[in-house]
Amino acid sequence: MLTSESTFVLETDVGMFAWIGKNVSEADRQNSLHRTLLLMKKSGMPIWSPILRVVENGEIPLFKQHFRNWPEIDSSALVTMASLSGHLPLEIQSMVDRGTGQAKLWTTERSKAVAVPIDRFGQLRTTESYVVEYTCRTEQGPAQHIYTWHGAGSPSDRRGQTMAVASHMASSAEKRPTVVRLVQGCESDHFLNIFRGQLVVFLSTMSATMRKQSSQQQGASNREDRQMFEVRGKAPLRMVTTQVPCRHSSLNSSHVFVIFKGRVTFAWAGKGSSQAERRAAIAMARFLNPLGKEPIRLPEGEENELFWQAVGGRGDYQRNVQLEEPVAPQPRLFNCCIIGG
Repeated sequence: MLTSESTFVLETDVGMFAWIGKNVSEADRQNSLHRTLLLMKKSGMPIWSPILRVVENGEIPLFKQHFRNWPEIDSSALVTMASLSGHLPLEIQSMVDRGTGQAKLWTTERSKAVAVPIDRFGQLRTTESYVVEYTCRTEQGPAQHIYTWHGAGSPSDRRGQTMAVASHMASSAEKRPTVVRLVQGCESDHFLNIFRGQLVVFLSTMSATMRKQSSQQQGASNREDRQMFEVRGKAPLRMVTTQVPCRHSSLNSSHVFVIFKGRVTFAWAGKGSSQAERRAAIAMARFLNPLGKEPIRLPEGEENELFWQAVGGRGDYQRNVQLEEPVAPQPRLFNCCIIGG
C-alpha cells in the first residue's frame, strides 16, 4: 500500500505518523508536517497530540506495530519527531541513552516554568503536567532532550501551558532539543529510566512520606489514614508506582500493591506479578514510609482480616492475568498529494 513516490499519514489513538517515501520530492518532504497538522485539525484530534515523522526503510517498531506482516529490513535509519510548537522535525535515535544523564523537573504556574525541589524529583501528581529537561553526553557531544508528561487528570489548559513552556525551553536552547510528549500510562522506556525505578504518581498533593513525617512532627499519627499504591513495570529501573483508590476493587492479579493503614504496611503480590515488581514494591514501601515498620508480605490468596479491613472489606477485583502487551488499536492511513494548477 505504501509507495516510495508518496507521503502517507497514519492516524492512531495516541497521535499521528507522517511516512515519507524515499523518492518523494524535497518540496513534499518539507510540506509533510504541514499536511499532517491539517489532517489532525480536520479529524478533531487535540492540538497537543504528538506527530512522528518516519522515513522509508527507517521505520520504528512503534510505527510497524500497526501493520500485519511488516517485512523486516536491516536499517540504521533514524526517525524524526516534531511537537506542535512550530519547530522543524529533529532527528533522534529511538533510545538516547540509559537515562544516566542529568534531569530537571519543572511544573508550570501562570504559564511560567517552576522548578520542582530536588527532594521531590520523581513525585508527580495525576492532576498535573510536567516538563523534564534531560541532558546527557553522546559520541557526538552534549545532547539535550525535553519531555512533557501529562497526568490522566490534568486539565487541558494545564497541558497547553506545559507544551508552551517546553516549546520555549527548546527554542531558547543553543542546540534545538527534541520535544517528546508523554501521557500517564504511556511512558517510554527512556523516560522511565531517568527516574531509576522511583517514579511515583500521587492522587493528592502530598506524598505519604510527607504526611507521615508531618504528623509525627506534630506528635500525632492518623492511624485511620489508608493509602494504596500499584507497582508495575517490566524492569527494575522502569517501575511506575501509582496511587489508586484504597479499596478492594483496585486490586489486580497482574501486579503488586502497597497498602498503608496507620502504622501497618502490606505488600500484596498478585499471582501474575513478576519477581521484579515484588522486589520493587518492598523497596517502594520503605521509600514512601521510611520510619514505618517492615512491610507485611501477602501473596494473593493468603490475605488476613487486617488486610481486608485496610482495603474496605472483601470484594471482587480483576483476577484475570493481563497480557504483557495490549492489543494495538485500529490504524487509519491517509495518502497525501499536492493538487494544483
